[in-house]
Amino acid sequence: RAASDMRQKDQTRMKLGIADGRRIALLSLAYLTPSGETLEIRRKLLECVVGGLPAEYQLVVKPHPAENGGDIEKFVFRHAPKAVIADRFMPIDDILSISDVLFNRGNSQVVIDATQRGIPVVAVPAGRHTIFHELSMNNVIANEPRDISRALKSINESGMGIYDRLIKEHLAIDPGRACENTIRRIIEIAGSRNMADMGNRSIEIAL
Repeated sequence: RAASDMRQKDQTRMKLGIADGRRIALLSLAYLTPSGETLEIRRKLLECVVGGLPAEYQLVVKPHPAENGGDIEKFVFRHAPKAVIADRFMPIDDILSISDVLFNRGNSQVVIDATQRGIPVVAVPAGRHTIFHELSMNNVIANEPRDISRALKSINESGMGIYDRLIKEHLAIDPGRACENTIRRIIEIAGSRNMADMGNRSIEIAL
């Protein structure tokens, strides 16, 4: 199994064109929508991460599978010319398996996936209120470029212990409570007056 996992990681690195041993910072993007992640928000995300990411990291940007591939590539290269853009259909699990840190707005399923794998997460909320705010995890929230290096330093010093509260609150729950929380959140989104468009509500629920 270990040999198979290593081969898969090598193949993923090769597909992305990243040399063995290079540290990888993954930025996962949500679906482009007027009520969620807009182009302006994406610009802020990219500029924050690129502006603060240490030189030893290779930035990999993973678009949402439903994105227009050509449009997203042009946009990312405009704001992050040295980034590697993963194929939008490449499984996120494959990229997580070779990543050293995940950057995300903070409320996506991929945050939980990364934490379960022992991959540190830095939230770049770009105006969004996240579970990181709710848990006062300010040391891994980045609102501007200088916060990136501070967050990475905290992670290097404390390891995954930083995420103990996140794991306790959002991972270590019984299936019944998880089901109740999911139903409650769906009802909140369905009744939101901020999303009059049914399509946008459906997208938010899916995310």
